[in-house]
Formats: sequence, C-alpha cells, structure tokens
Amino acid sequence: MQRRVQLREGAAPGVGLASRTDRWKGRVFQYSGLDGVKMGEGSEHYRKDGGGMFDHFGFVVRDLARSLRFYEACLAPLGLKVVERQGNEAVIISGDAEFPFIWMGTPRPQFWREEHDAARSPFHLALSAPSREAVAAFHEAGLREGGRDNGAPGARGNGYYAAYLLDPDGNNIEAAVREAA
Repeated sequence: MQRRVQLREGAAPGVGLASRTDRWKGRVFQYSGLDGVKMGEGSEHYRKDGGGMFDHFGFVVRDLARSLRFYEACLAPLGLKVVERQGNEAVIISGDAEFPFIWMGTPRPQFWREEHDAARSPFHLALSAPSREAVAAFHEAGLREGGRDNGAPGARGNGYYAAYLLDPDGNNIEAAVREAA
C-alpha cells in the first residue's frame, strides 16, 4: 500500500481510518492509511521497526522554485524525492514510506518570533547515502543547481565519507556514508 502525506487546510482524521494529524504553521497535516502504526507510541514503534529518530523536519526558504531545483537535483542520488507540492510548500520523502518527511516552503511558521527569518541561523542537515558514488553524485548535482561547495566528497575519518553543500539560503547540507572502519 502506498502512503501519502496530504496537506489540507482544516483537515480532520477520517472516521474509522487509521490516520495521524499534526499542525505546522497553522495548517493541519493529515496522514491517512497508517495501518499498523500505533498512534501515541509512534517514535518507539518506528525505532523498533528500524526507522529513525525523526518524524519530520521543516524549514523556510526564500525562493521555493530555486530551492526545489537544488534539492531535487542533489537529493535524487540519495533516493529522496519531492512528492507533494502545494502552492508555496513542498514535501520530500524517501521511497513509499511517508515518515520521516521534510517540509519546506516560504510561509512563516506561527511559532516564529518577530526576529526569525529564513536562513538567519543556518542549519546543518546530514543525510545518509548508500555509497561513495551517491555522495559524489549529490555534490555534483547540487553544484550544478546553484549550491556552493562547503566540502568536497572525501574521507572524514573512522569510516565516514561525506560531502557538504550550502543550499541557496546558506544552509549546510551533507550527504554521508558510514563504512566499516
């Protein structure tokens, strides 16, 4: 069964339908078709099934079209793809699973304070790569689409191989593979 993240204003969980609802910047994100996911115990369930620590990560960009070109290019070698676009927002996932996901868009989240602005405090996001070749492809594709080099692909010690890019807003995006040391 393929799962899908739905971005809908004022959405509410369906009756008799396994679903989960989260709020982000005043919008409701509804995830339906989550058969077998224990609501309220999600993080434990994901970790037991081999999932990661995160449910989702969101960030604001200045220019969504420019950022989408960059992210679609450099994330493709890592198996990540944009699966949802709605207005000035987008959702990125890997494979058919809808969790974890990355949200990006231009709207100001409700929880921001007056002094907050896109990339005022750049973040660092490290993504797992399946191979050294995927790390190199991530770096090359990101540079072609407006990213800036922040560390060429290379060994970083202890079996860690990584590359770093600055996205169009100055955030440090890394792709890395952990190899047997």
